[in-house]
Amino acid sequence: MPPTIKDYTGETTITEGMEKVLKCEAKGAPKPNAAWYRNGKELNTTDCHVTPNDKSCDDVIYEVYEDNPSSSLHSTFNTQVLKIRSALYPRDQGKFECIATNGQLPNDNLVIDLDVQAAPVIHKVTQPVVVRSDLETEVICVLEKANPLPKFTWKYQNENFPANNNPCQTHESIWITVPGYLMITPTDTPTNRSVVKIENDQTDAFYRCEAVNAVGNDSYVIKLVRLAEVKDWAEFDPKSKTQFNEKSTLRLVCFDRCGEFCNAHFRKGGKKLLPEDDARVNVTQLSRTEQKPENRVVLTIKNLTLNDSGNYRCVSSDLTAHIYDDINITINSVFPSYFELVPKKPIIVLQGQGGQISCEAEGYTVSKLTWKKRTNSGEVSVPDSMVTNVIDEADNLVKAILTITNARPEDGGDYQCVLTAFNKQYYKLTSVRVDECDKDFDLTFVIDGSGSIEQAGRGNFKRVKDFVKRLIAGFSVGFDETHVGAVVYSSASYVRDVFKLNDYYDIAGITRAIDDIIYPYGGTYTGKALRKVANCLYTSSDDRPDKSNVCIVITDGKSNDEIGGPASALRSRETTIFAIGVGTDPDRSELEIMAGNPSNVFTADFNELETVVEQIMQSACQVDGDWSEWSQWSLCTKTISGIQTRTRECSNPKPGNYGKPCSGYSAVVRECSNTSRCQEDFPLRFRAEKIPSLGTMEIFKNNHLEINFASQAGTKVNAIQTCMSMGYFENSGYDNGTWYKDSNASNTASHRNCSSLTNCLNKKVDKLQLCKAAQEMNLKLASCARTDGKIDCQDDIGAQALCEPLGDKKVLPRVKMVMDIGSKENFRCSLQNETSLIRWYNSAGQELNSVPGGRIRAFPDGTFAIQRVELSDGGTYQCRGLEYTQYYIIYVNARFTEKTPHQTLISGKPGVLNCSAEGAPAPWFTWSKTDGKALIKERFKLLPNGNMHVRFAITEDQGKYICTINQNKGTKRTTSKPQYIDVSVIVPPSGVQLLGANQTIREGDSVNLTCIIKKGLPKPDVFWYKNETRIIEEQSTNLILTKVTDKDEGSYKCEARNAGGVDDDIVNVTIDIPPKVNPLLTNQSVPLNSTFAIRCFVRGDPLPKVNWSKDGLDLRNNNNTLTINSMTFQDAGWYGCSAENWAGKIETYFWVDVTGKRLFLLNMTR
Repeated sequence: MPPTIKDYTGETTITEGMEKVLKCEAKGAPKPNAAWYRNGKELNTTDCHVTPNDKSCDDVIYEVYEDNPSSSLHSTFNTQVLKIRSALYPRDQGKFECIATNGQLPNDNLVIDLDVQAAPVIHKVTQPVVVRSDLETEVICVLEKANPLPKFTWKYQNENFPANNNPCQTHESIWITVPGYLMITPTDTPTNRSVVKIENDQTDAFYRCEAVNAVGNDSYVIKLVRLAEVKDWAEFDPKSKTQFNEKSTLRLVCFDRCGEFCNAHFRKGGKKLLPEDDARVNVTQLSRTEQKPENRVVLTIKNLTLNDSGNYRCVSSDLTAHIYDDINITINSVFPSYFELVPKKPIIVLQGQGGQISCEAEGYTVSKLTWKKRTNSGEVSVPDSMVTNVIDEADNLVKAILTITNARPEDGGDYQCVLTAFNKQYYKLTSVRVDECDKDFDLTFVIDGSGSIEQAGRGNFKRVKDFVKRLIAGFSVGFDETHVGAVVYSSASYVRDVFKLNDYYDIAGITRAIDDIIYPYGGTYTGKALRKVANCLYTSSDDRPDKSNVCIVITDGKSNDEIGGPASALRSRETTIFAIGVGTDPDRSELEIMAGNPSNVFTADFNELETVVEQIMQSACQVDGDWSEWSQWSLCTKTISGIQTRTRECSNPKPGNYGKPCSGYSAVVRECSNTSRCQEDFPLRFRAEKIPSLGTMEIFKNNHLEINFASQAGTKVNAIQTCMSMGYFENSGYDNGTWYKDSNASNTASHRNCSSLTNCLNKKVDKLQLCKAAQEMNLKLASCARTDGKIDCQDDIGAQALCEPLGDKKVLPRVKMVMDIGSKENFRCSLQNETSLIRWYNSAGQELNSVPGGRIRAFPDGTFAIQRVELSDGGTYQCRGLEYTQYYIIYVNARFTEKTPHQTLISGKPGVLNCSAEGAPAPWFTWSKTDGKALIKERFKLLPNGNMHVRFAITEDQGKYICTINQNKGTKRTTSKPQYIDVSVIVPPSGVQLLGANQTIREGDSVNLTCIIKKGLPKPDVFWYKNETRIIEEQSTNLILTKVTDKDEGSYKCEARNAGGVDDDIVNVTIDIPPKVNPLLTNQSVPLNSTFAIRCFVRGDPLPKVNWSKDGLDLRNNNNTLTINSMTFQDAGWYGCSAENWAGKIETYFWVDVTGKRLFLLNMTR
């Protein structure tokens, strides 16, 4: 019999680096020989598979061996296995052939065409692209290998990298997408090389190309270097430093190419730099040498100051002053340019939870940051285990992060960060308050169980459950305390309340219930889950009216149904919704719609969920209301013994988490600074308006007045400070005669506490504290009129709080300035005929004070500095002197806040294309497509935030879009910036059909179930289930069942999924089992007069039809069991049994002998 080879039905696509096993199943007589060939060459056989741990096998590429070789001489089967140990592209790309021979013709062969998928690898060279400054050029990326071919994207940035930094590791925000008109090779077409045009005005830069295919990606950074033309007469050394530290020495070298009749020199601000004018300056002429072939002139300036920053000019000679070279020099302050706490406000930590405060400083001489805690016995250093030090040498940024874990009451108090820089110390104060969560809730969880949870990483659903348990552990659970319920959801048909609010009253029971939750897979129907919470958990019997309702939703993706209505309905029932987006790309806009409040939205990757536990606990447990920030100091034009005032307020607006409002009042305190020489009383007033209030206010008699609020540093004000501020301070003493200007007030201590919702002020407080002045000589009236008009200006001796500045100032022309977010800006306002006292004011009329280390600093000489420009810095500023004022309009350039170059829509469903930006003034948006096709108004709607809402997506929407931000800078100028966005349209799976189980299946047969998917883009993933339980991990559209038994019976489902949705089909597999003959049907002897019973078959499905016969005659017995009572000799004979069903038929015969003594009756007659 000639050899034949069974067809190969396995996958022919493999990812590079994976193992692949190919089988060649040959049959013939005699047993055929089978061999594997590649490109006509037989692949060598190795025995490495026998000892896989043998080191000699490490370099083997292919293993060829016979699978389960038979020792029988009459065997007709040979299965030859080819194992590719680690597939490599392009080595293993293409055809592998197996040829079977046994001397009988014809031979047979099997050809398997493998497709090895490989991630892109870009050819990289270390040399930069070097070109003259006036020429155009190109940068090119070429592939070494990839399968399939990738698409390329290009970005660039103009900033130089530090020598110790890898440009591939810089922040993504630095990189700018290369405009489409510079792309010589289209970016939307797969290719093996990509080219970008470089125009002649592009300076030194770095270009990054990235190649991406379905397997992976690779990127490569190319440096562009421009060669400057050599200047003929004078030129600064191109290697010159441009950054120097304050108090260091500047050294600049200028090449003098004029000749012996010239005398090169330096200028700054139009003035020649000479040692006789400034002793720090030195200018040296150096003649050429063999090592230095050019004449040089060297400028050195010692003990640099900030005023030495600016433009320096090297001039060839006095006669040729128009021939020069310029260089811009920056002198950096040795004192910290930035010193701040993040967050600036004191923090509140729940007991048992944790919190962080980062102390940050920036500057070239920042040497050390330390944390100390203030105690009754003095300051003590914080243990090293609580502080993490971070140093960013590139930005000269130092951080000392104070971390409190498992907070205890003793962890609360005042903390101080100490900055040591240039042998000086600076301080920042804050405080930590440790609170208990004394609020009880009806708390519900909505847990996303969609398929994308585990697709993002195996074990993610368990991480979500652990996160829920961690959150619950922070609440007091009990019958009269917090109750907990949970809903798990996925597809439209799977939304289940796992347990309700009154099912458990202990954390242990809730924990067990959460551990028992089964991951359901499926789609994302968050809206249906929210309705389930409203209708099934917050019922009239379970929703307690005296407890706050809190619902925590945990989801990783965009819902397949509408969520705005269900979320709004749930919130209208006085339920606070916290929306937690998990994974790498949650839809924040949908989360905000769900929560109804951006501050109730949190995002974290699955492995970082622990980081949001404390934030959610604090948000849920916080008591609304706190002291406001201090207002700006009031104006005062003189510095002689002047005082200023500022106010802060403690108030409790309507509770944000639907708690019961307090019926008390808010408190306002005003404090003063320095000492006044005014003749009349100056009050410190505590005023309460009719608003619910929180916080503690204590008013003591005699010599101590104090405002206590632990969550805010710097709120304590004692009587010495307040009476000094009123001008009643003399030899550390003061008159305690009158404390209250109120007939009902007494000198006893008065205590008001509104720190809890159950003990609030319930009557109006309006107390006026006055201090009586001691006798003092030579008191003078104030030098200028008070804003309240009580005292007129009389002379220039003395100063007074609430002074009015001089009006009738002449306004100079406005100045417009444009800044970038994050940039460092420093400019100066020079007013005509002014003294050195110049003040800056913001658009609200508040004076900008210069705080050491502050981000915004204003100096008396008119200098205005912004360390890092923020969006809020845009607006109108006023530079004001005594006679003149000038307005500066600052525009903050618009920028994209979120760059998402690849976005998706789902065909047939609504979607949003994201494009967000910020700027001052706010930018406005336009959208277009690169192919010029119009965006149909019926389907595309521009949202106020810049996003584009698509009513329903179609496949033709796929392509490249341009989101352009436009910004008005005055009435005559508008600037624009484009962002290119590649939009893919996902087609959900549909038309899924499961084939292969229609015919009769017998036990021992093989079944091939084929899943047909008519639509789906990208290619859907395939999941197989038996009786709703997933059975295989491998992604394949074929499920092969070999040698089936009755255990293989059941309902089989093929489920196709992609990011757009799910579709499935189900078939029932029934196994028919042929009858199996009873092994006891053999020849046998039966005793006389006994009962004989025997079965025909022992197994069969469906139930076989039975027929019995004796000696060839039908016994007309269709029962499986043949029974004969009281056997006689006549019952002996040949018995036959046949059993038949759809799966097969059996027939057998056996002899039955009857044994015993025969009795003979003799009739004897005479």
